[in-house]
Amino acid sequence: SLIVAVVPIQGGCGPQNADISEIRPRATESIQDSVSRYSLPYIEKRFIPKFSFSDFPVSDTFTDSPAPLDYRSHPLAKRFKTMITEGYKGGPVFAGHYAFASWGCGTECEQSAIIDLKTGKVYPGLESSGEGLRYWFQLNSRLMITDINPVFDDSGNIVEFSYLERPHIRPPEIYVWREDKKSFEKLQ
Repeated sequence: SLIVAVVPIQGGCGPQNADISEIRPRATESIQDSVSRYSLPYIEKRFIPKFSFSDFPVSDTFTDSPAPLDYRSHPLAKRFKTMITEGYKGGPVFAGHYAFASWGCGTECEQSAIIDLKTGKVYPGLESSGEGLRYWFQLNSRLMITDINPVFDDSGNIVEFSYLERPHIRPPEIYVWREDKKSFEKLQ
């Protein structure tokens, strides 16, 4: 990973007027420990995905009427019925024939589920703990990226990705949906 910038975070609980030059590690601590000690900046790093959406295409997209939602197909379906129902109503958005639902599960935590519109069955999705774009996916691909910050140029094109490195937040992760197993497989 390449360090891109040091980003001050508003509302930190460290010294209010700390000089940025103070944010350097002591001899016995890492950079992350030094940054955490002051709760001011975090290190923004560039993320270079090893895979792209076009590496995992789907051949068809679902255009029929969806099957009735099967709330008995997974415990998540009953427990988070409102959010899953809302996601289901959104129609296909992932891997050709899946709807997507997500909901908060605490500070800097989000859970998700995907709903097969052909069968109405609910499957557990991925958990996110980062900032920025928690889930990134496309209708015509089985790839899903969590916890990523796309950086756009003036024309709206993505030119790179970044994330804020923090001790309790994981970096972006890339998964592919395995249709044969009805689950995600981590790639990066």
